[in-house]
Amino acid sequence: MSQVEIVHGDIAKVPFGMGTYGSRSLAVGGSAIVKPFDKIIAKAKRIAAHLFEASVEDIEFKDGVLGMAGTERVKSFAEVSLAAYVPHNYPIEELEPGLEETAFYNPKNFTFPAGCHICEVEIDPDTGEVEVVNFTAVDDVGRVITPMIVEG
Repeated sequence: MSQVEIVHGDIAKVPFGMGTYGSRSLAVGGSAIVKPFDKIIAKAKRIAAHLFEASVEDIEFKDGVLGMAGTERVKSFAEVSLAAYVPHNYPIEELEPGLEETAFYNPKNFTFPAGCHICEVEIDPDTGEVEVVNFTAVDDVGRVITPMIVEG
């Protein structure tokens, strides 16, 4: 299992960002992560196809393994990655070595958290004076992915 490093305000590690906007960390960040992964998987399939001497359409990616559809032939993602970075058996005429990708993601819609604010007041019937007795705010953040955003 890999570890994810939480980066807060370090432009040496993350060159561009616009903040969380309160509720879009996973909705936007997760989608942004998927886009380059999709590119990496597509390239890994092409490399695996070369290693299997098969058509890229016959290669499936499932559970971290690249395999030929309908057969027992598989290559781990680590094996395909090694081929990508040590290109002695690699389609170098067709693909640049490596599995590094980037992508830009800007959602078309926004996410909004669910929440409720309740203000309990007492109103003096004679004077109309309003006194705030209690104020409660509750936000449903769903599953907490980054506690630093939720705390405080």
